[in-house]
Amino acid sequence: MSFHPTMPYGTEQWHRSMRATLPEGPEFAYTGMNRENFEAFASHYAPENRVSAVLHALYLVQEQQGYISNNAVRHVAQVIGCTTAEVEDVVSYYVMFHRGPVGKYVLQVCTTLSCALAGAERVIEELQSKLGSRSAKPIRAACSPSSRWNASARATARR
Repeated sequence: MSFHPTMPYGTEQWHRSMRATLPEGPEFAYTGMNRENFEAFASHYAPENRVSAVLHALYLVQEQQGYISNNAVRHVAQVIGCTTAEVEDVVSYYVMFHRGPVGKYVLQVCTTLSCALAGAERVIEELQSKLGSRSAKPIRAACSPSSRWNASARATARR
């Protein structure tokens, strides 16, 4: 006899991960200037705490490549001395890191409860009409045909 309900694990409605893997992207290595920039920043930390510079390392990647790819995650992990999973956790936690190529301009609309109450859906609808997104559902992640802008709606507030 069990007091636990039967859980249909592995079905459509239970325990589906929403996590998407990062694109492989081109081979990645910091430019000489970015590597010097990182080393100067990381020198503020004790060698065993070099992993604390992960955010700065990822900002440099995004500045250099435009987005965070799997190859870039591997490079950052090797440079700061941690696992790729630890770097991926940081990338997936912060919304300011782009997980794929983006346009020149990035528009993000907050969709948390407080933003929704303040009219986030109206902002999304206006973006759709002004920027030419013709999908039936609100923008969740759209890129213009010219790749000049990206628009996304996401819950940006984190614990």
